[in-house]
Amino acid sequence: CRALWPRFTATSIGRTICISWARPPARPPQPPASKQAAVPPVNEFQPGQRLEAKDPRNLDNTCIATVIECLGPRLRLRLDGSDDRNDFYRLADSEDLFHHPSGSAALGYAKSMSTWPAFLARIEAAGNFAPAACFKRPPPAPARNTFAPGQRLEAVDRKHPQLVCPATVRDIRQD
Repeated sequence: CRALWPRFTATSIGRTICISWARPPARPPQPPASKQAAVPPVNEFQPGQRLEAKDPRNLDNTCIATVIECLGPRLRLRLDGSDDRNDFYRLADSEDLFHHPSGSAALGYAKSMSTWPAFLARIEAAGNFAPAACFKRPPPAPARNTFAPGQRLEAVDRKHPQLVCPATVRDIRQD
């Protein structure tokens, strides 16, 4: 067996050469860099279910939202009473998601605020709220910041929170 490349090994069996991946050397486990579970949470939400979520444009507001799409551990959410331009993503174990009820009006509620009580009553009558079992406990925060400049990751676009994009860590400000 001779190394063809640092990642490959070749074995000769008669006239056939078998190429297989060489196992990379074991690295010590790295501490988590962000408040995200090492194993993605199981997403038990279903499209069409309702829940309460912090409004991404005003984190002091907790609003009723509908699950529009489930993408692995991510949820695409839409605040009830707003349009698809205000969709945003959250992980299934986000601390910004709550089991109903709390019910303040959405900042992006497109209709007159005088219609909010009737709108809320109609939504509550329709039901379809996500069961409590869907809500997972958020992972613990890391002891310290272990991000490094040049590291690649996925990030929510701040101008368009409906987009999850590849990103590169440019600078570290504080721990």
